[in-house]
Amino acid sequence: MSDKNQMIDSQLIKRFDLNLLAVFELVYDFESVAEAADRMGRSSSAISQSLNKLRDFFSDPLFVRNGTKLIKTATAVNIHNVINDNYLGLLESIQELVSNNIRNEIRIHCAPYSAIRILPVLMNFIKNENIDCNVTHQPIDVSLTTLDDQLSLRQVDFIFDLNPIYRPDIINVPLTSDPIVWVCNENHPRIKDKLTSEMFQTEQFALYSSDGPVMRETRERIREMFGVRKQSFSSSSVFAIAAAIEHSEMVSLMPVWFFEKYGKIHSLKKVEAEQQIPDINIYMISRKNTLKNEIVKRISDGMFAEFEKMKLQN
Repeated sequence: MSDKNQMIDSQLIKRFDLNLLAVFELVYDFESVAEAADRMGRSSSAISQSLNKLRDFFSDPLFVRNGTKLIKTATAVNIHNVINDNYLGLLESIQELVSNNIRNEIRIHCAPYSAIRILPVLMNFIKNENIDCNVTHQPIDVSLTTLDDQLSLRQVDFIFDLNPIYRPDIINVPLTSDPIVWVCNENHPRIKDKLTSEMFQTEQFALYSSDGPVMRETRERIREMFGVRKQSFSSSSVFAIAAAIEHSEMVSLMPVWFFEKYGKIHSLKKVEAEQQIPDINIYMISRKNTLKNEIVKRISDGMFAEFEKMKLQN
């Protein structure tokens, strides 16, 4: 028996149900009993009972309700910081033992624009390579948990996003760099082919809503170049923005790729401005340990190669 095993208190193990760790981590990440119950396929009352056991064991409320959210106590934060890496490492090791080479579900999170930009290439690669897998896509929902938490909790294999995640265990691969342009309705009564400085003060704008650092920096740069704009519409979907502009006099930024593919459908036209806006990059984001899976690794390498070929063709 190792020294480490000799140090473990067997009585403590009898008193503490290790299954409670899963409940604690889910409630901690989602700040919701109902969400944790849904993720575990259990009732909210069962999750509440498990929380009560944890509260008794640690002699602390752990989570205090504030409206619809549960606020973490200092003890809860300390517990999470102590157990998180070891707990996730244990789950990861078990998952790799059970399914390292046989798991065929690939889980992807990305915003709507990243989805239409990336998924055609991904699905075509999987078809051409005869990879036996099922791809599950979900839109990024930052209201539930942060992107790096989604990776850490193994809820997702790939994230395709504008914002890289800088952490030692995460790999960010830039796939494509897309120019962005100003667009408006092709029959806009005042804007012909150019946005003047005065128009930035008087026209109405539709904004892409994102709290990510890339879009925050872009909005700040636009503010520095053109001043404060009048916002009339915002959405996290470029499709919704295109539809809103089609029947209004609003102006917005849009990736050139999207404009060339869908601009005519929505009766949009491209207009020039005095200063250029930086291109946007889409990153393929995954954890290093996730790439140990054979299928995940093949897709990661293949997606990089496919986009490199597309760059050479252009």
